[in-house]
Amino acid sequence: MRWIEKSSTPPEDFIKWKRAGGWHASDRNHPTHTPKAEQLKHAVKTILLNEQGYICCYCEDRIQNDSSHIEHVKPKGRQEFASLVSEYDNLLCSCNTRQACGNVKDKFVIAVTPLDQICADSFSYSENGKIQGLSEAAEAVIQLLKLDSERLNRAREGVINELLWEDLSEVVTLVEFDTWIEGFLSPDSQGQLPRFWSATRQTALKYRSTFE
Repeated sequence: MRWIEKSSTPPEDFIKWKRAGGWHASDRNHPTHTPKAEQLKHAVKTILLNEQGYICCYCEDRIQNDSSHIEHVKPKGRQEFASLVSEYDNLLCSCNTRQACGNVKDKFVIAVTPLDQICADSFSYSENGKIQGLSEAAEAVIQLLKLDSERLNRAREGVINELLWEDLSEVVTLVEFDTWIEGFLSPDSQGQLPRFWSATRQTALKYRSTFE
């Protein structure tokens, strides 16, 4: 899980969306629905995707506009969080995978979220793609969101193997490594971060010790 740093000032399109009625006015089945709010919601979603580098806020697999949904960190289905339904700091983008990530989080409140700056330190990854929680709270998040599914384990393993045997195979000095990893962990020309950013970053940093 990668820390997602929210902008200190909400983007202009988000402010316009909120003025247009926000979440409820974006829902075609809601009495307050307006086409303007619905259109602005799409703009807000694109902002969130860019903010995350087009990877799911939970599993970090690749997402695009048509394979993701806006996710409420504090669940919109719980009355105590009703005031946060259209708050920018409570919105992320999750993949649409059935029985995983945002689709299973639903009304649950999780103790470790991508909005926690230290969330990356709550999980470890092995070279075979397995994820492990480094606390009871992190392990509970893994189990709830199905972050240890066979599908994800295989996908992470594939990305890590490609990293070790192809991307890093020609890196031979510490200077070359530091230059490479700075570029690798940054968004590409389309604003996309690499899939499974945290797992590959952690694996690469372990590899860095071989140059020291």
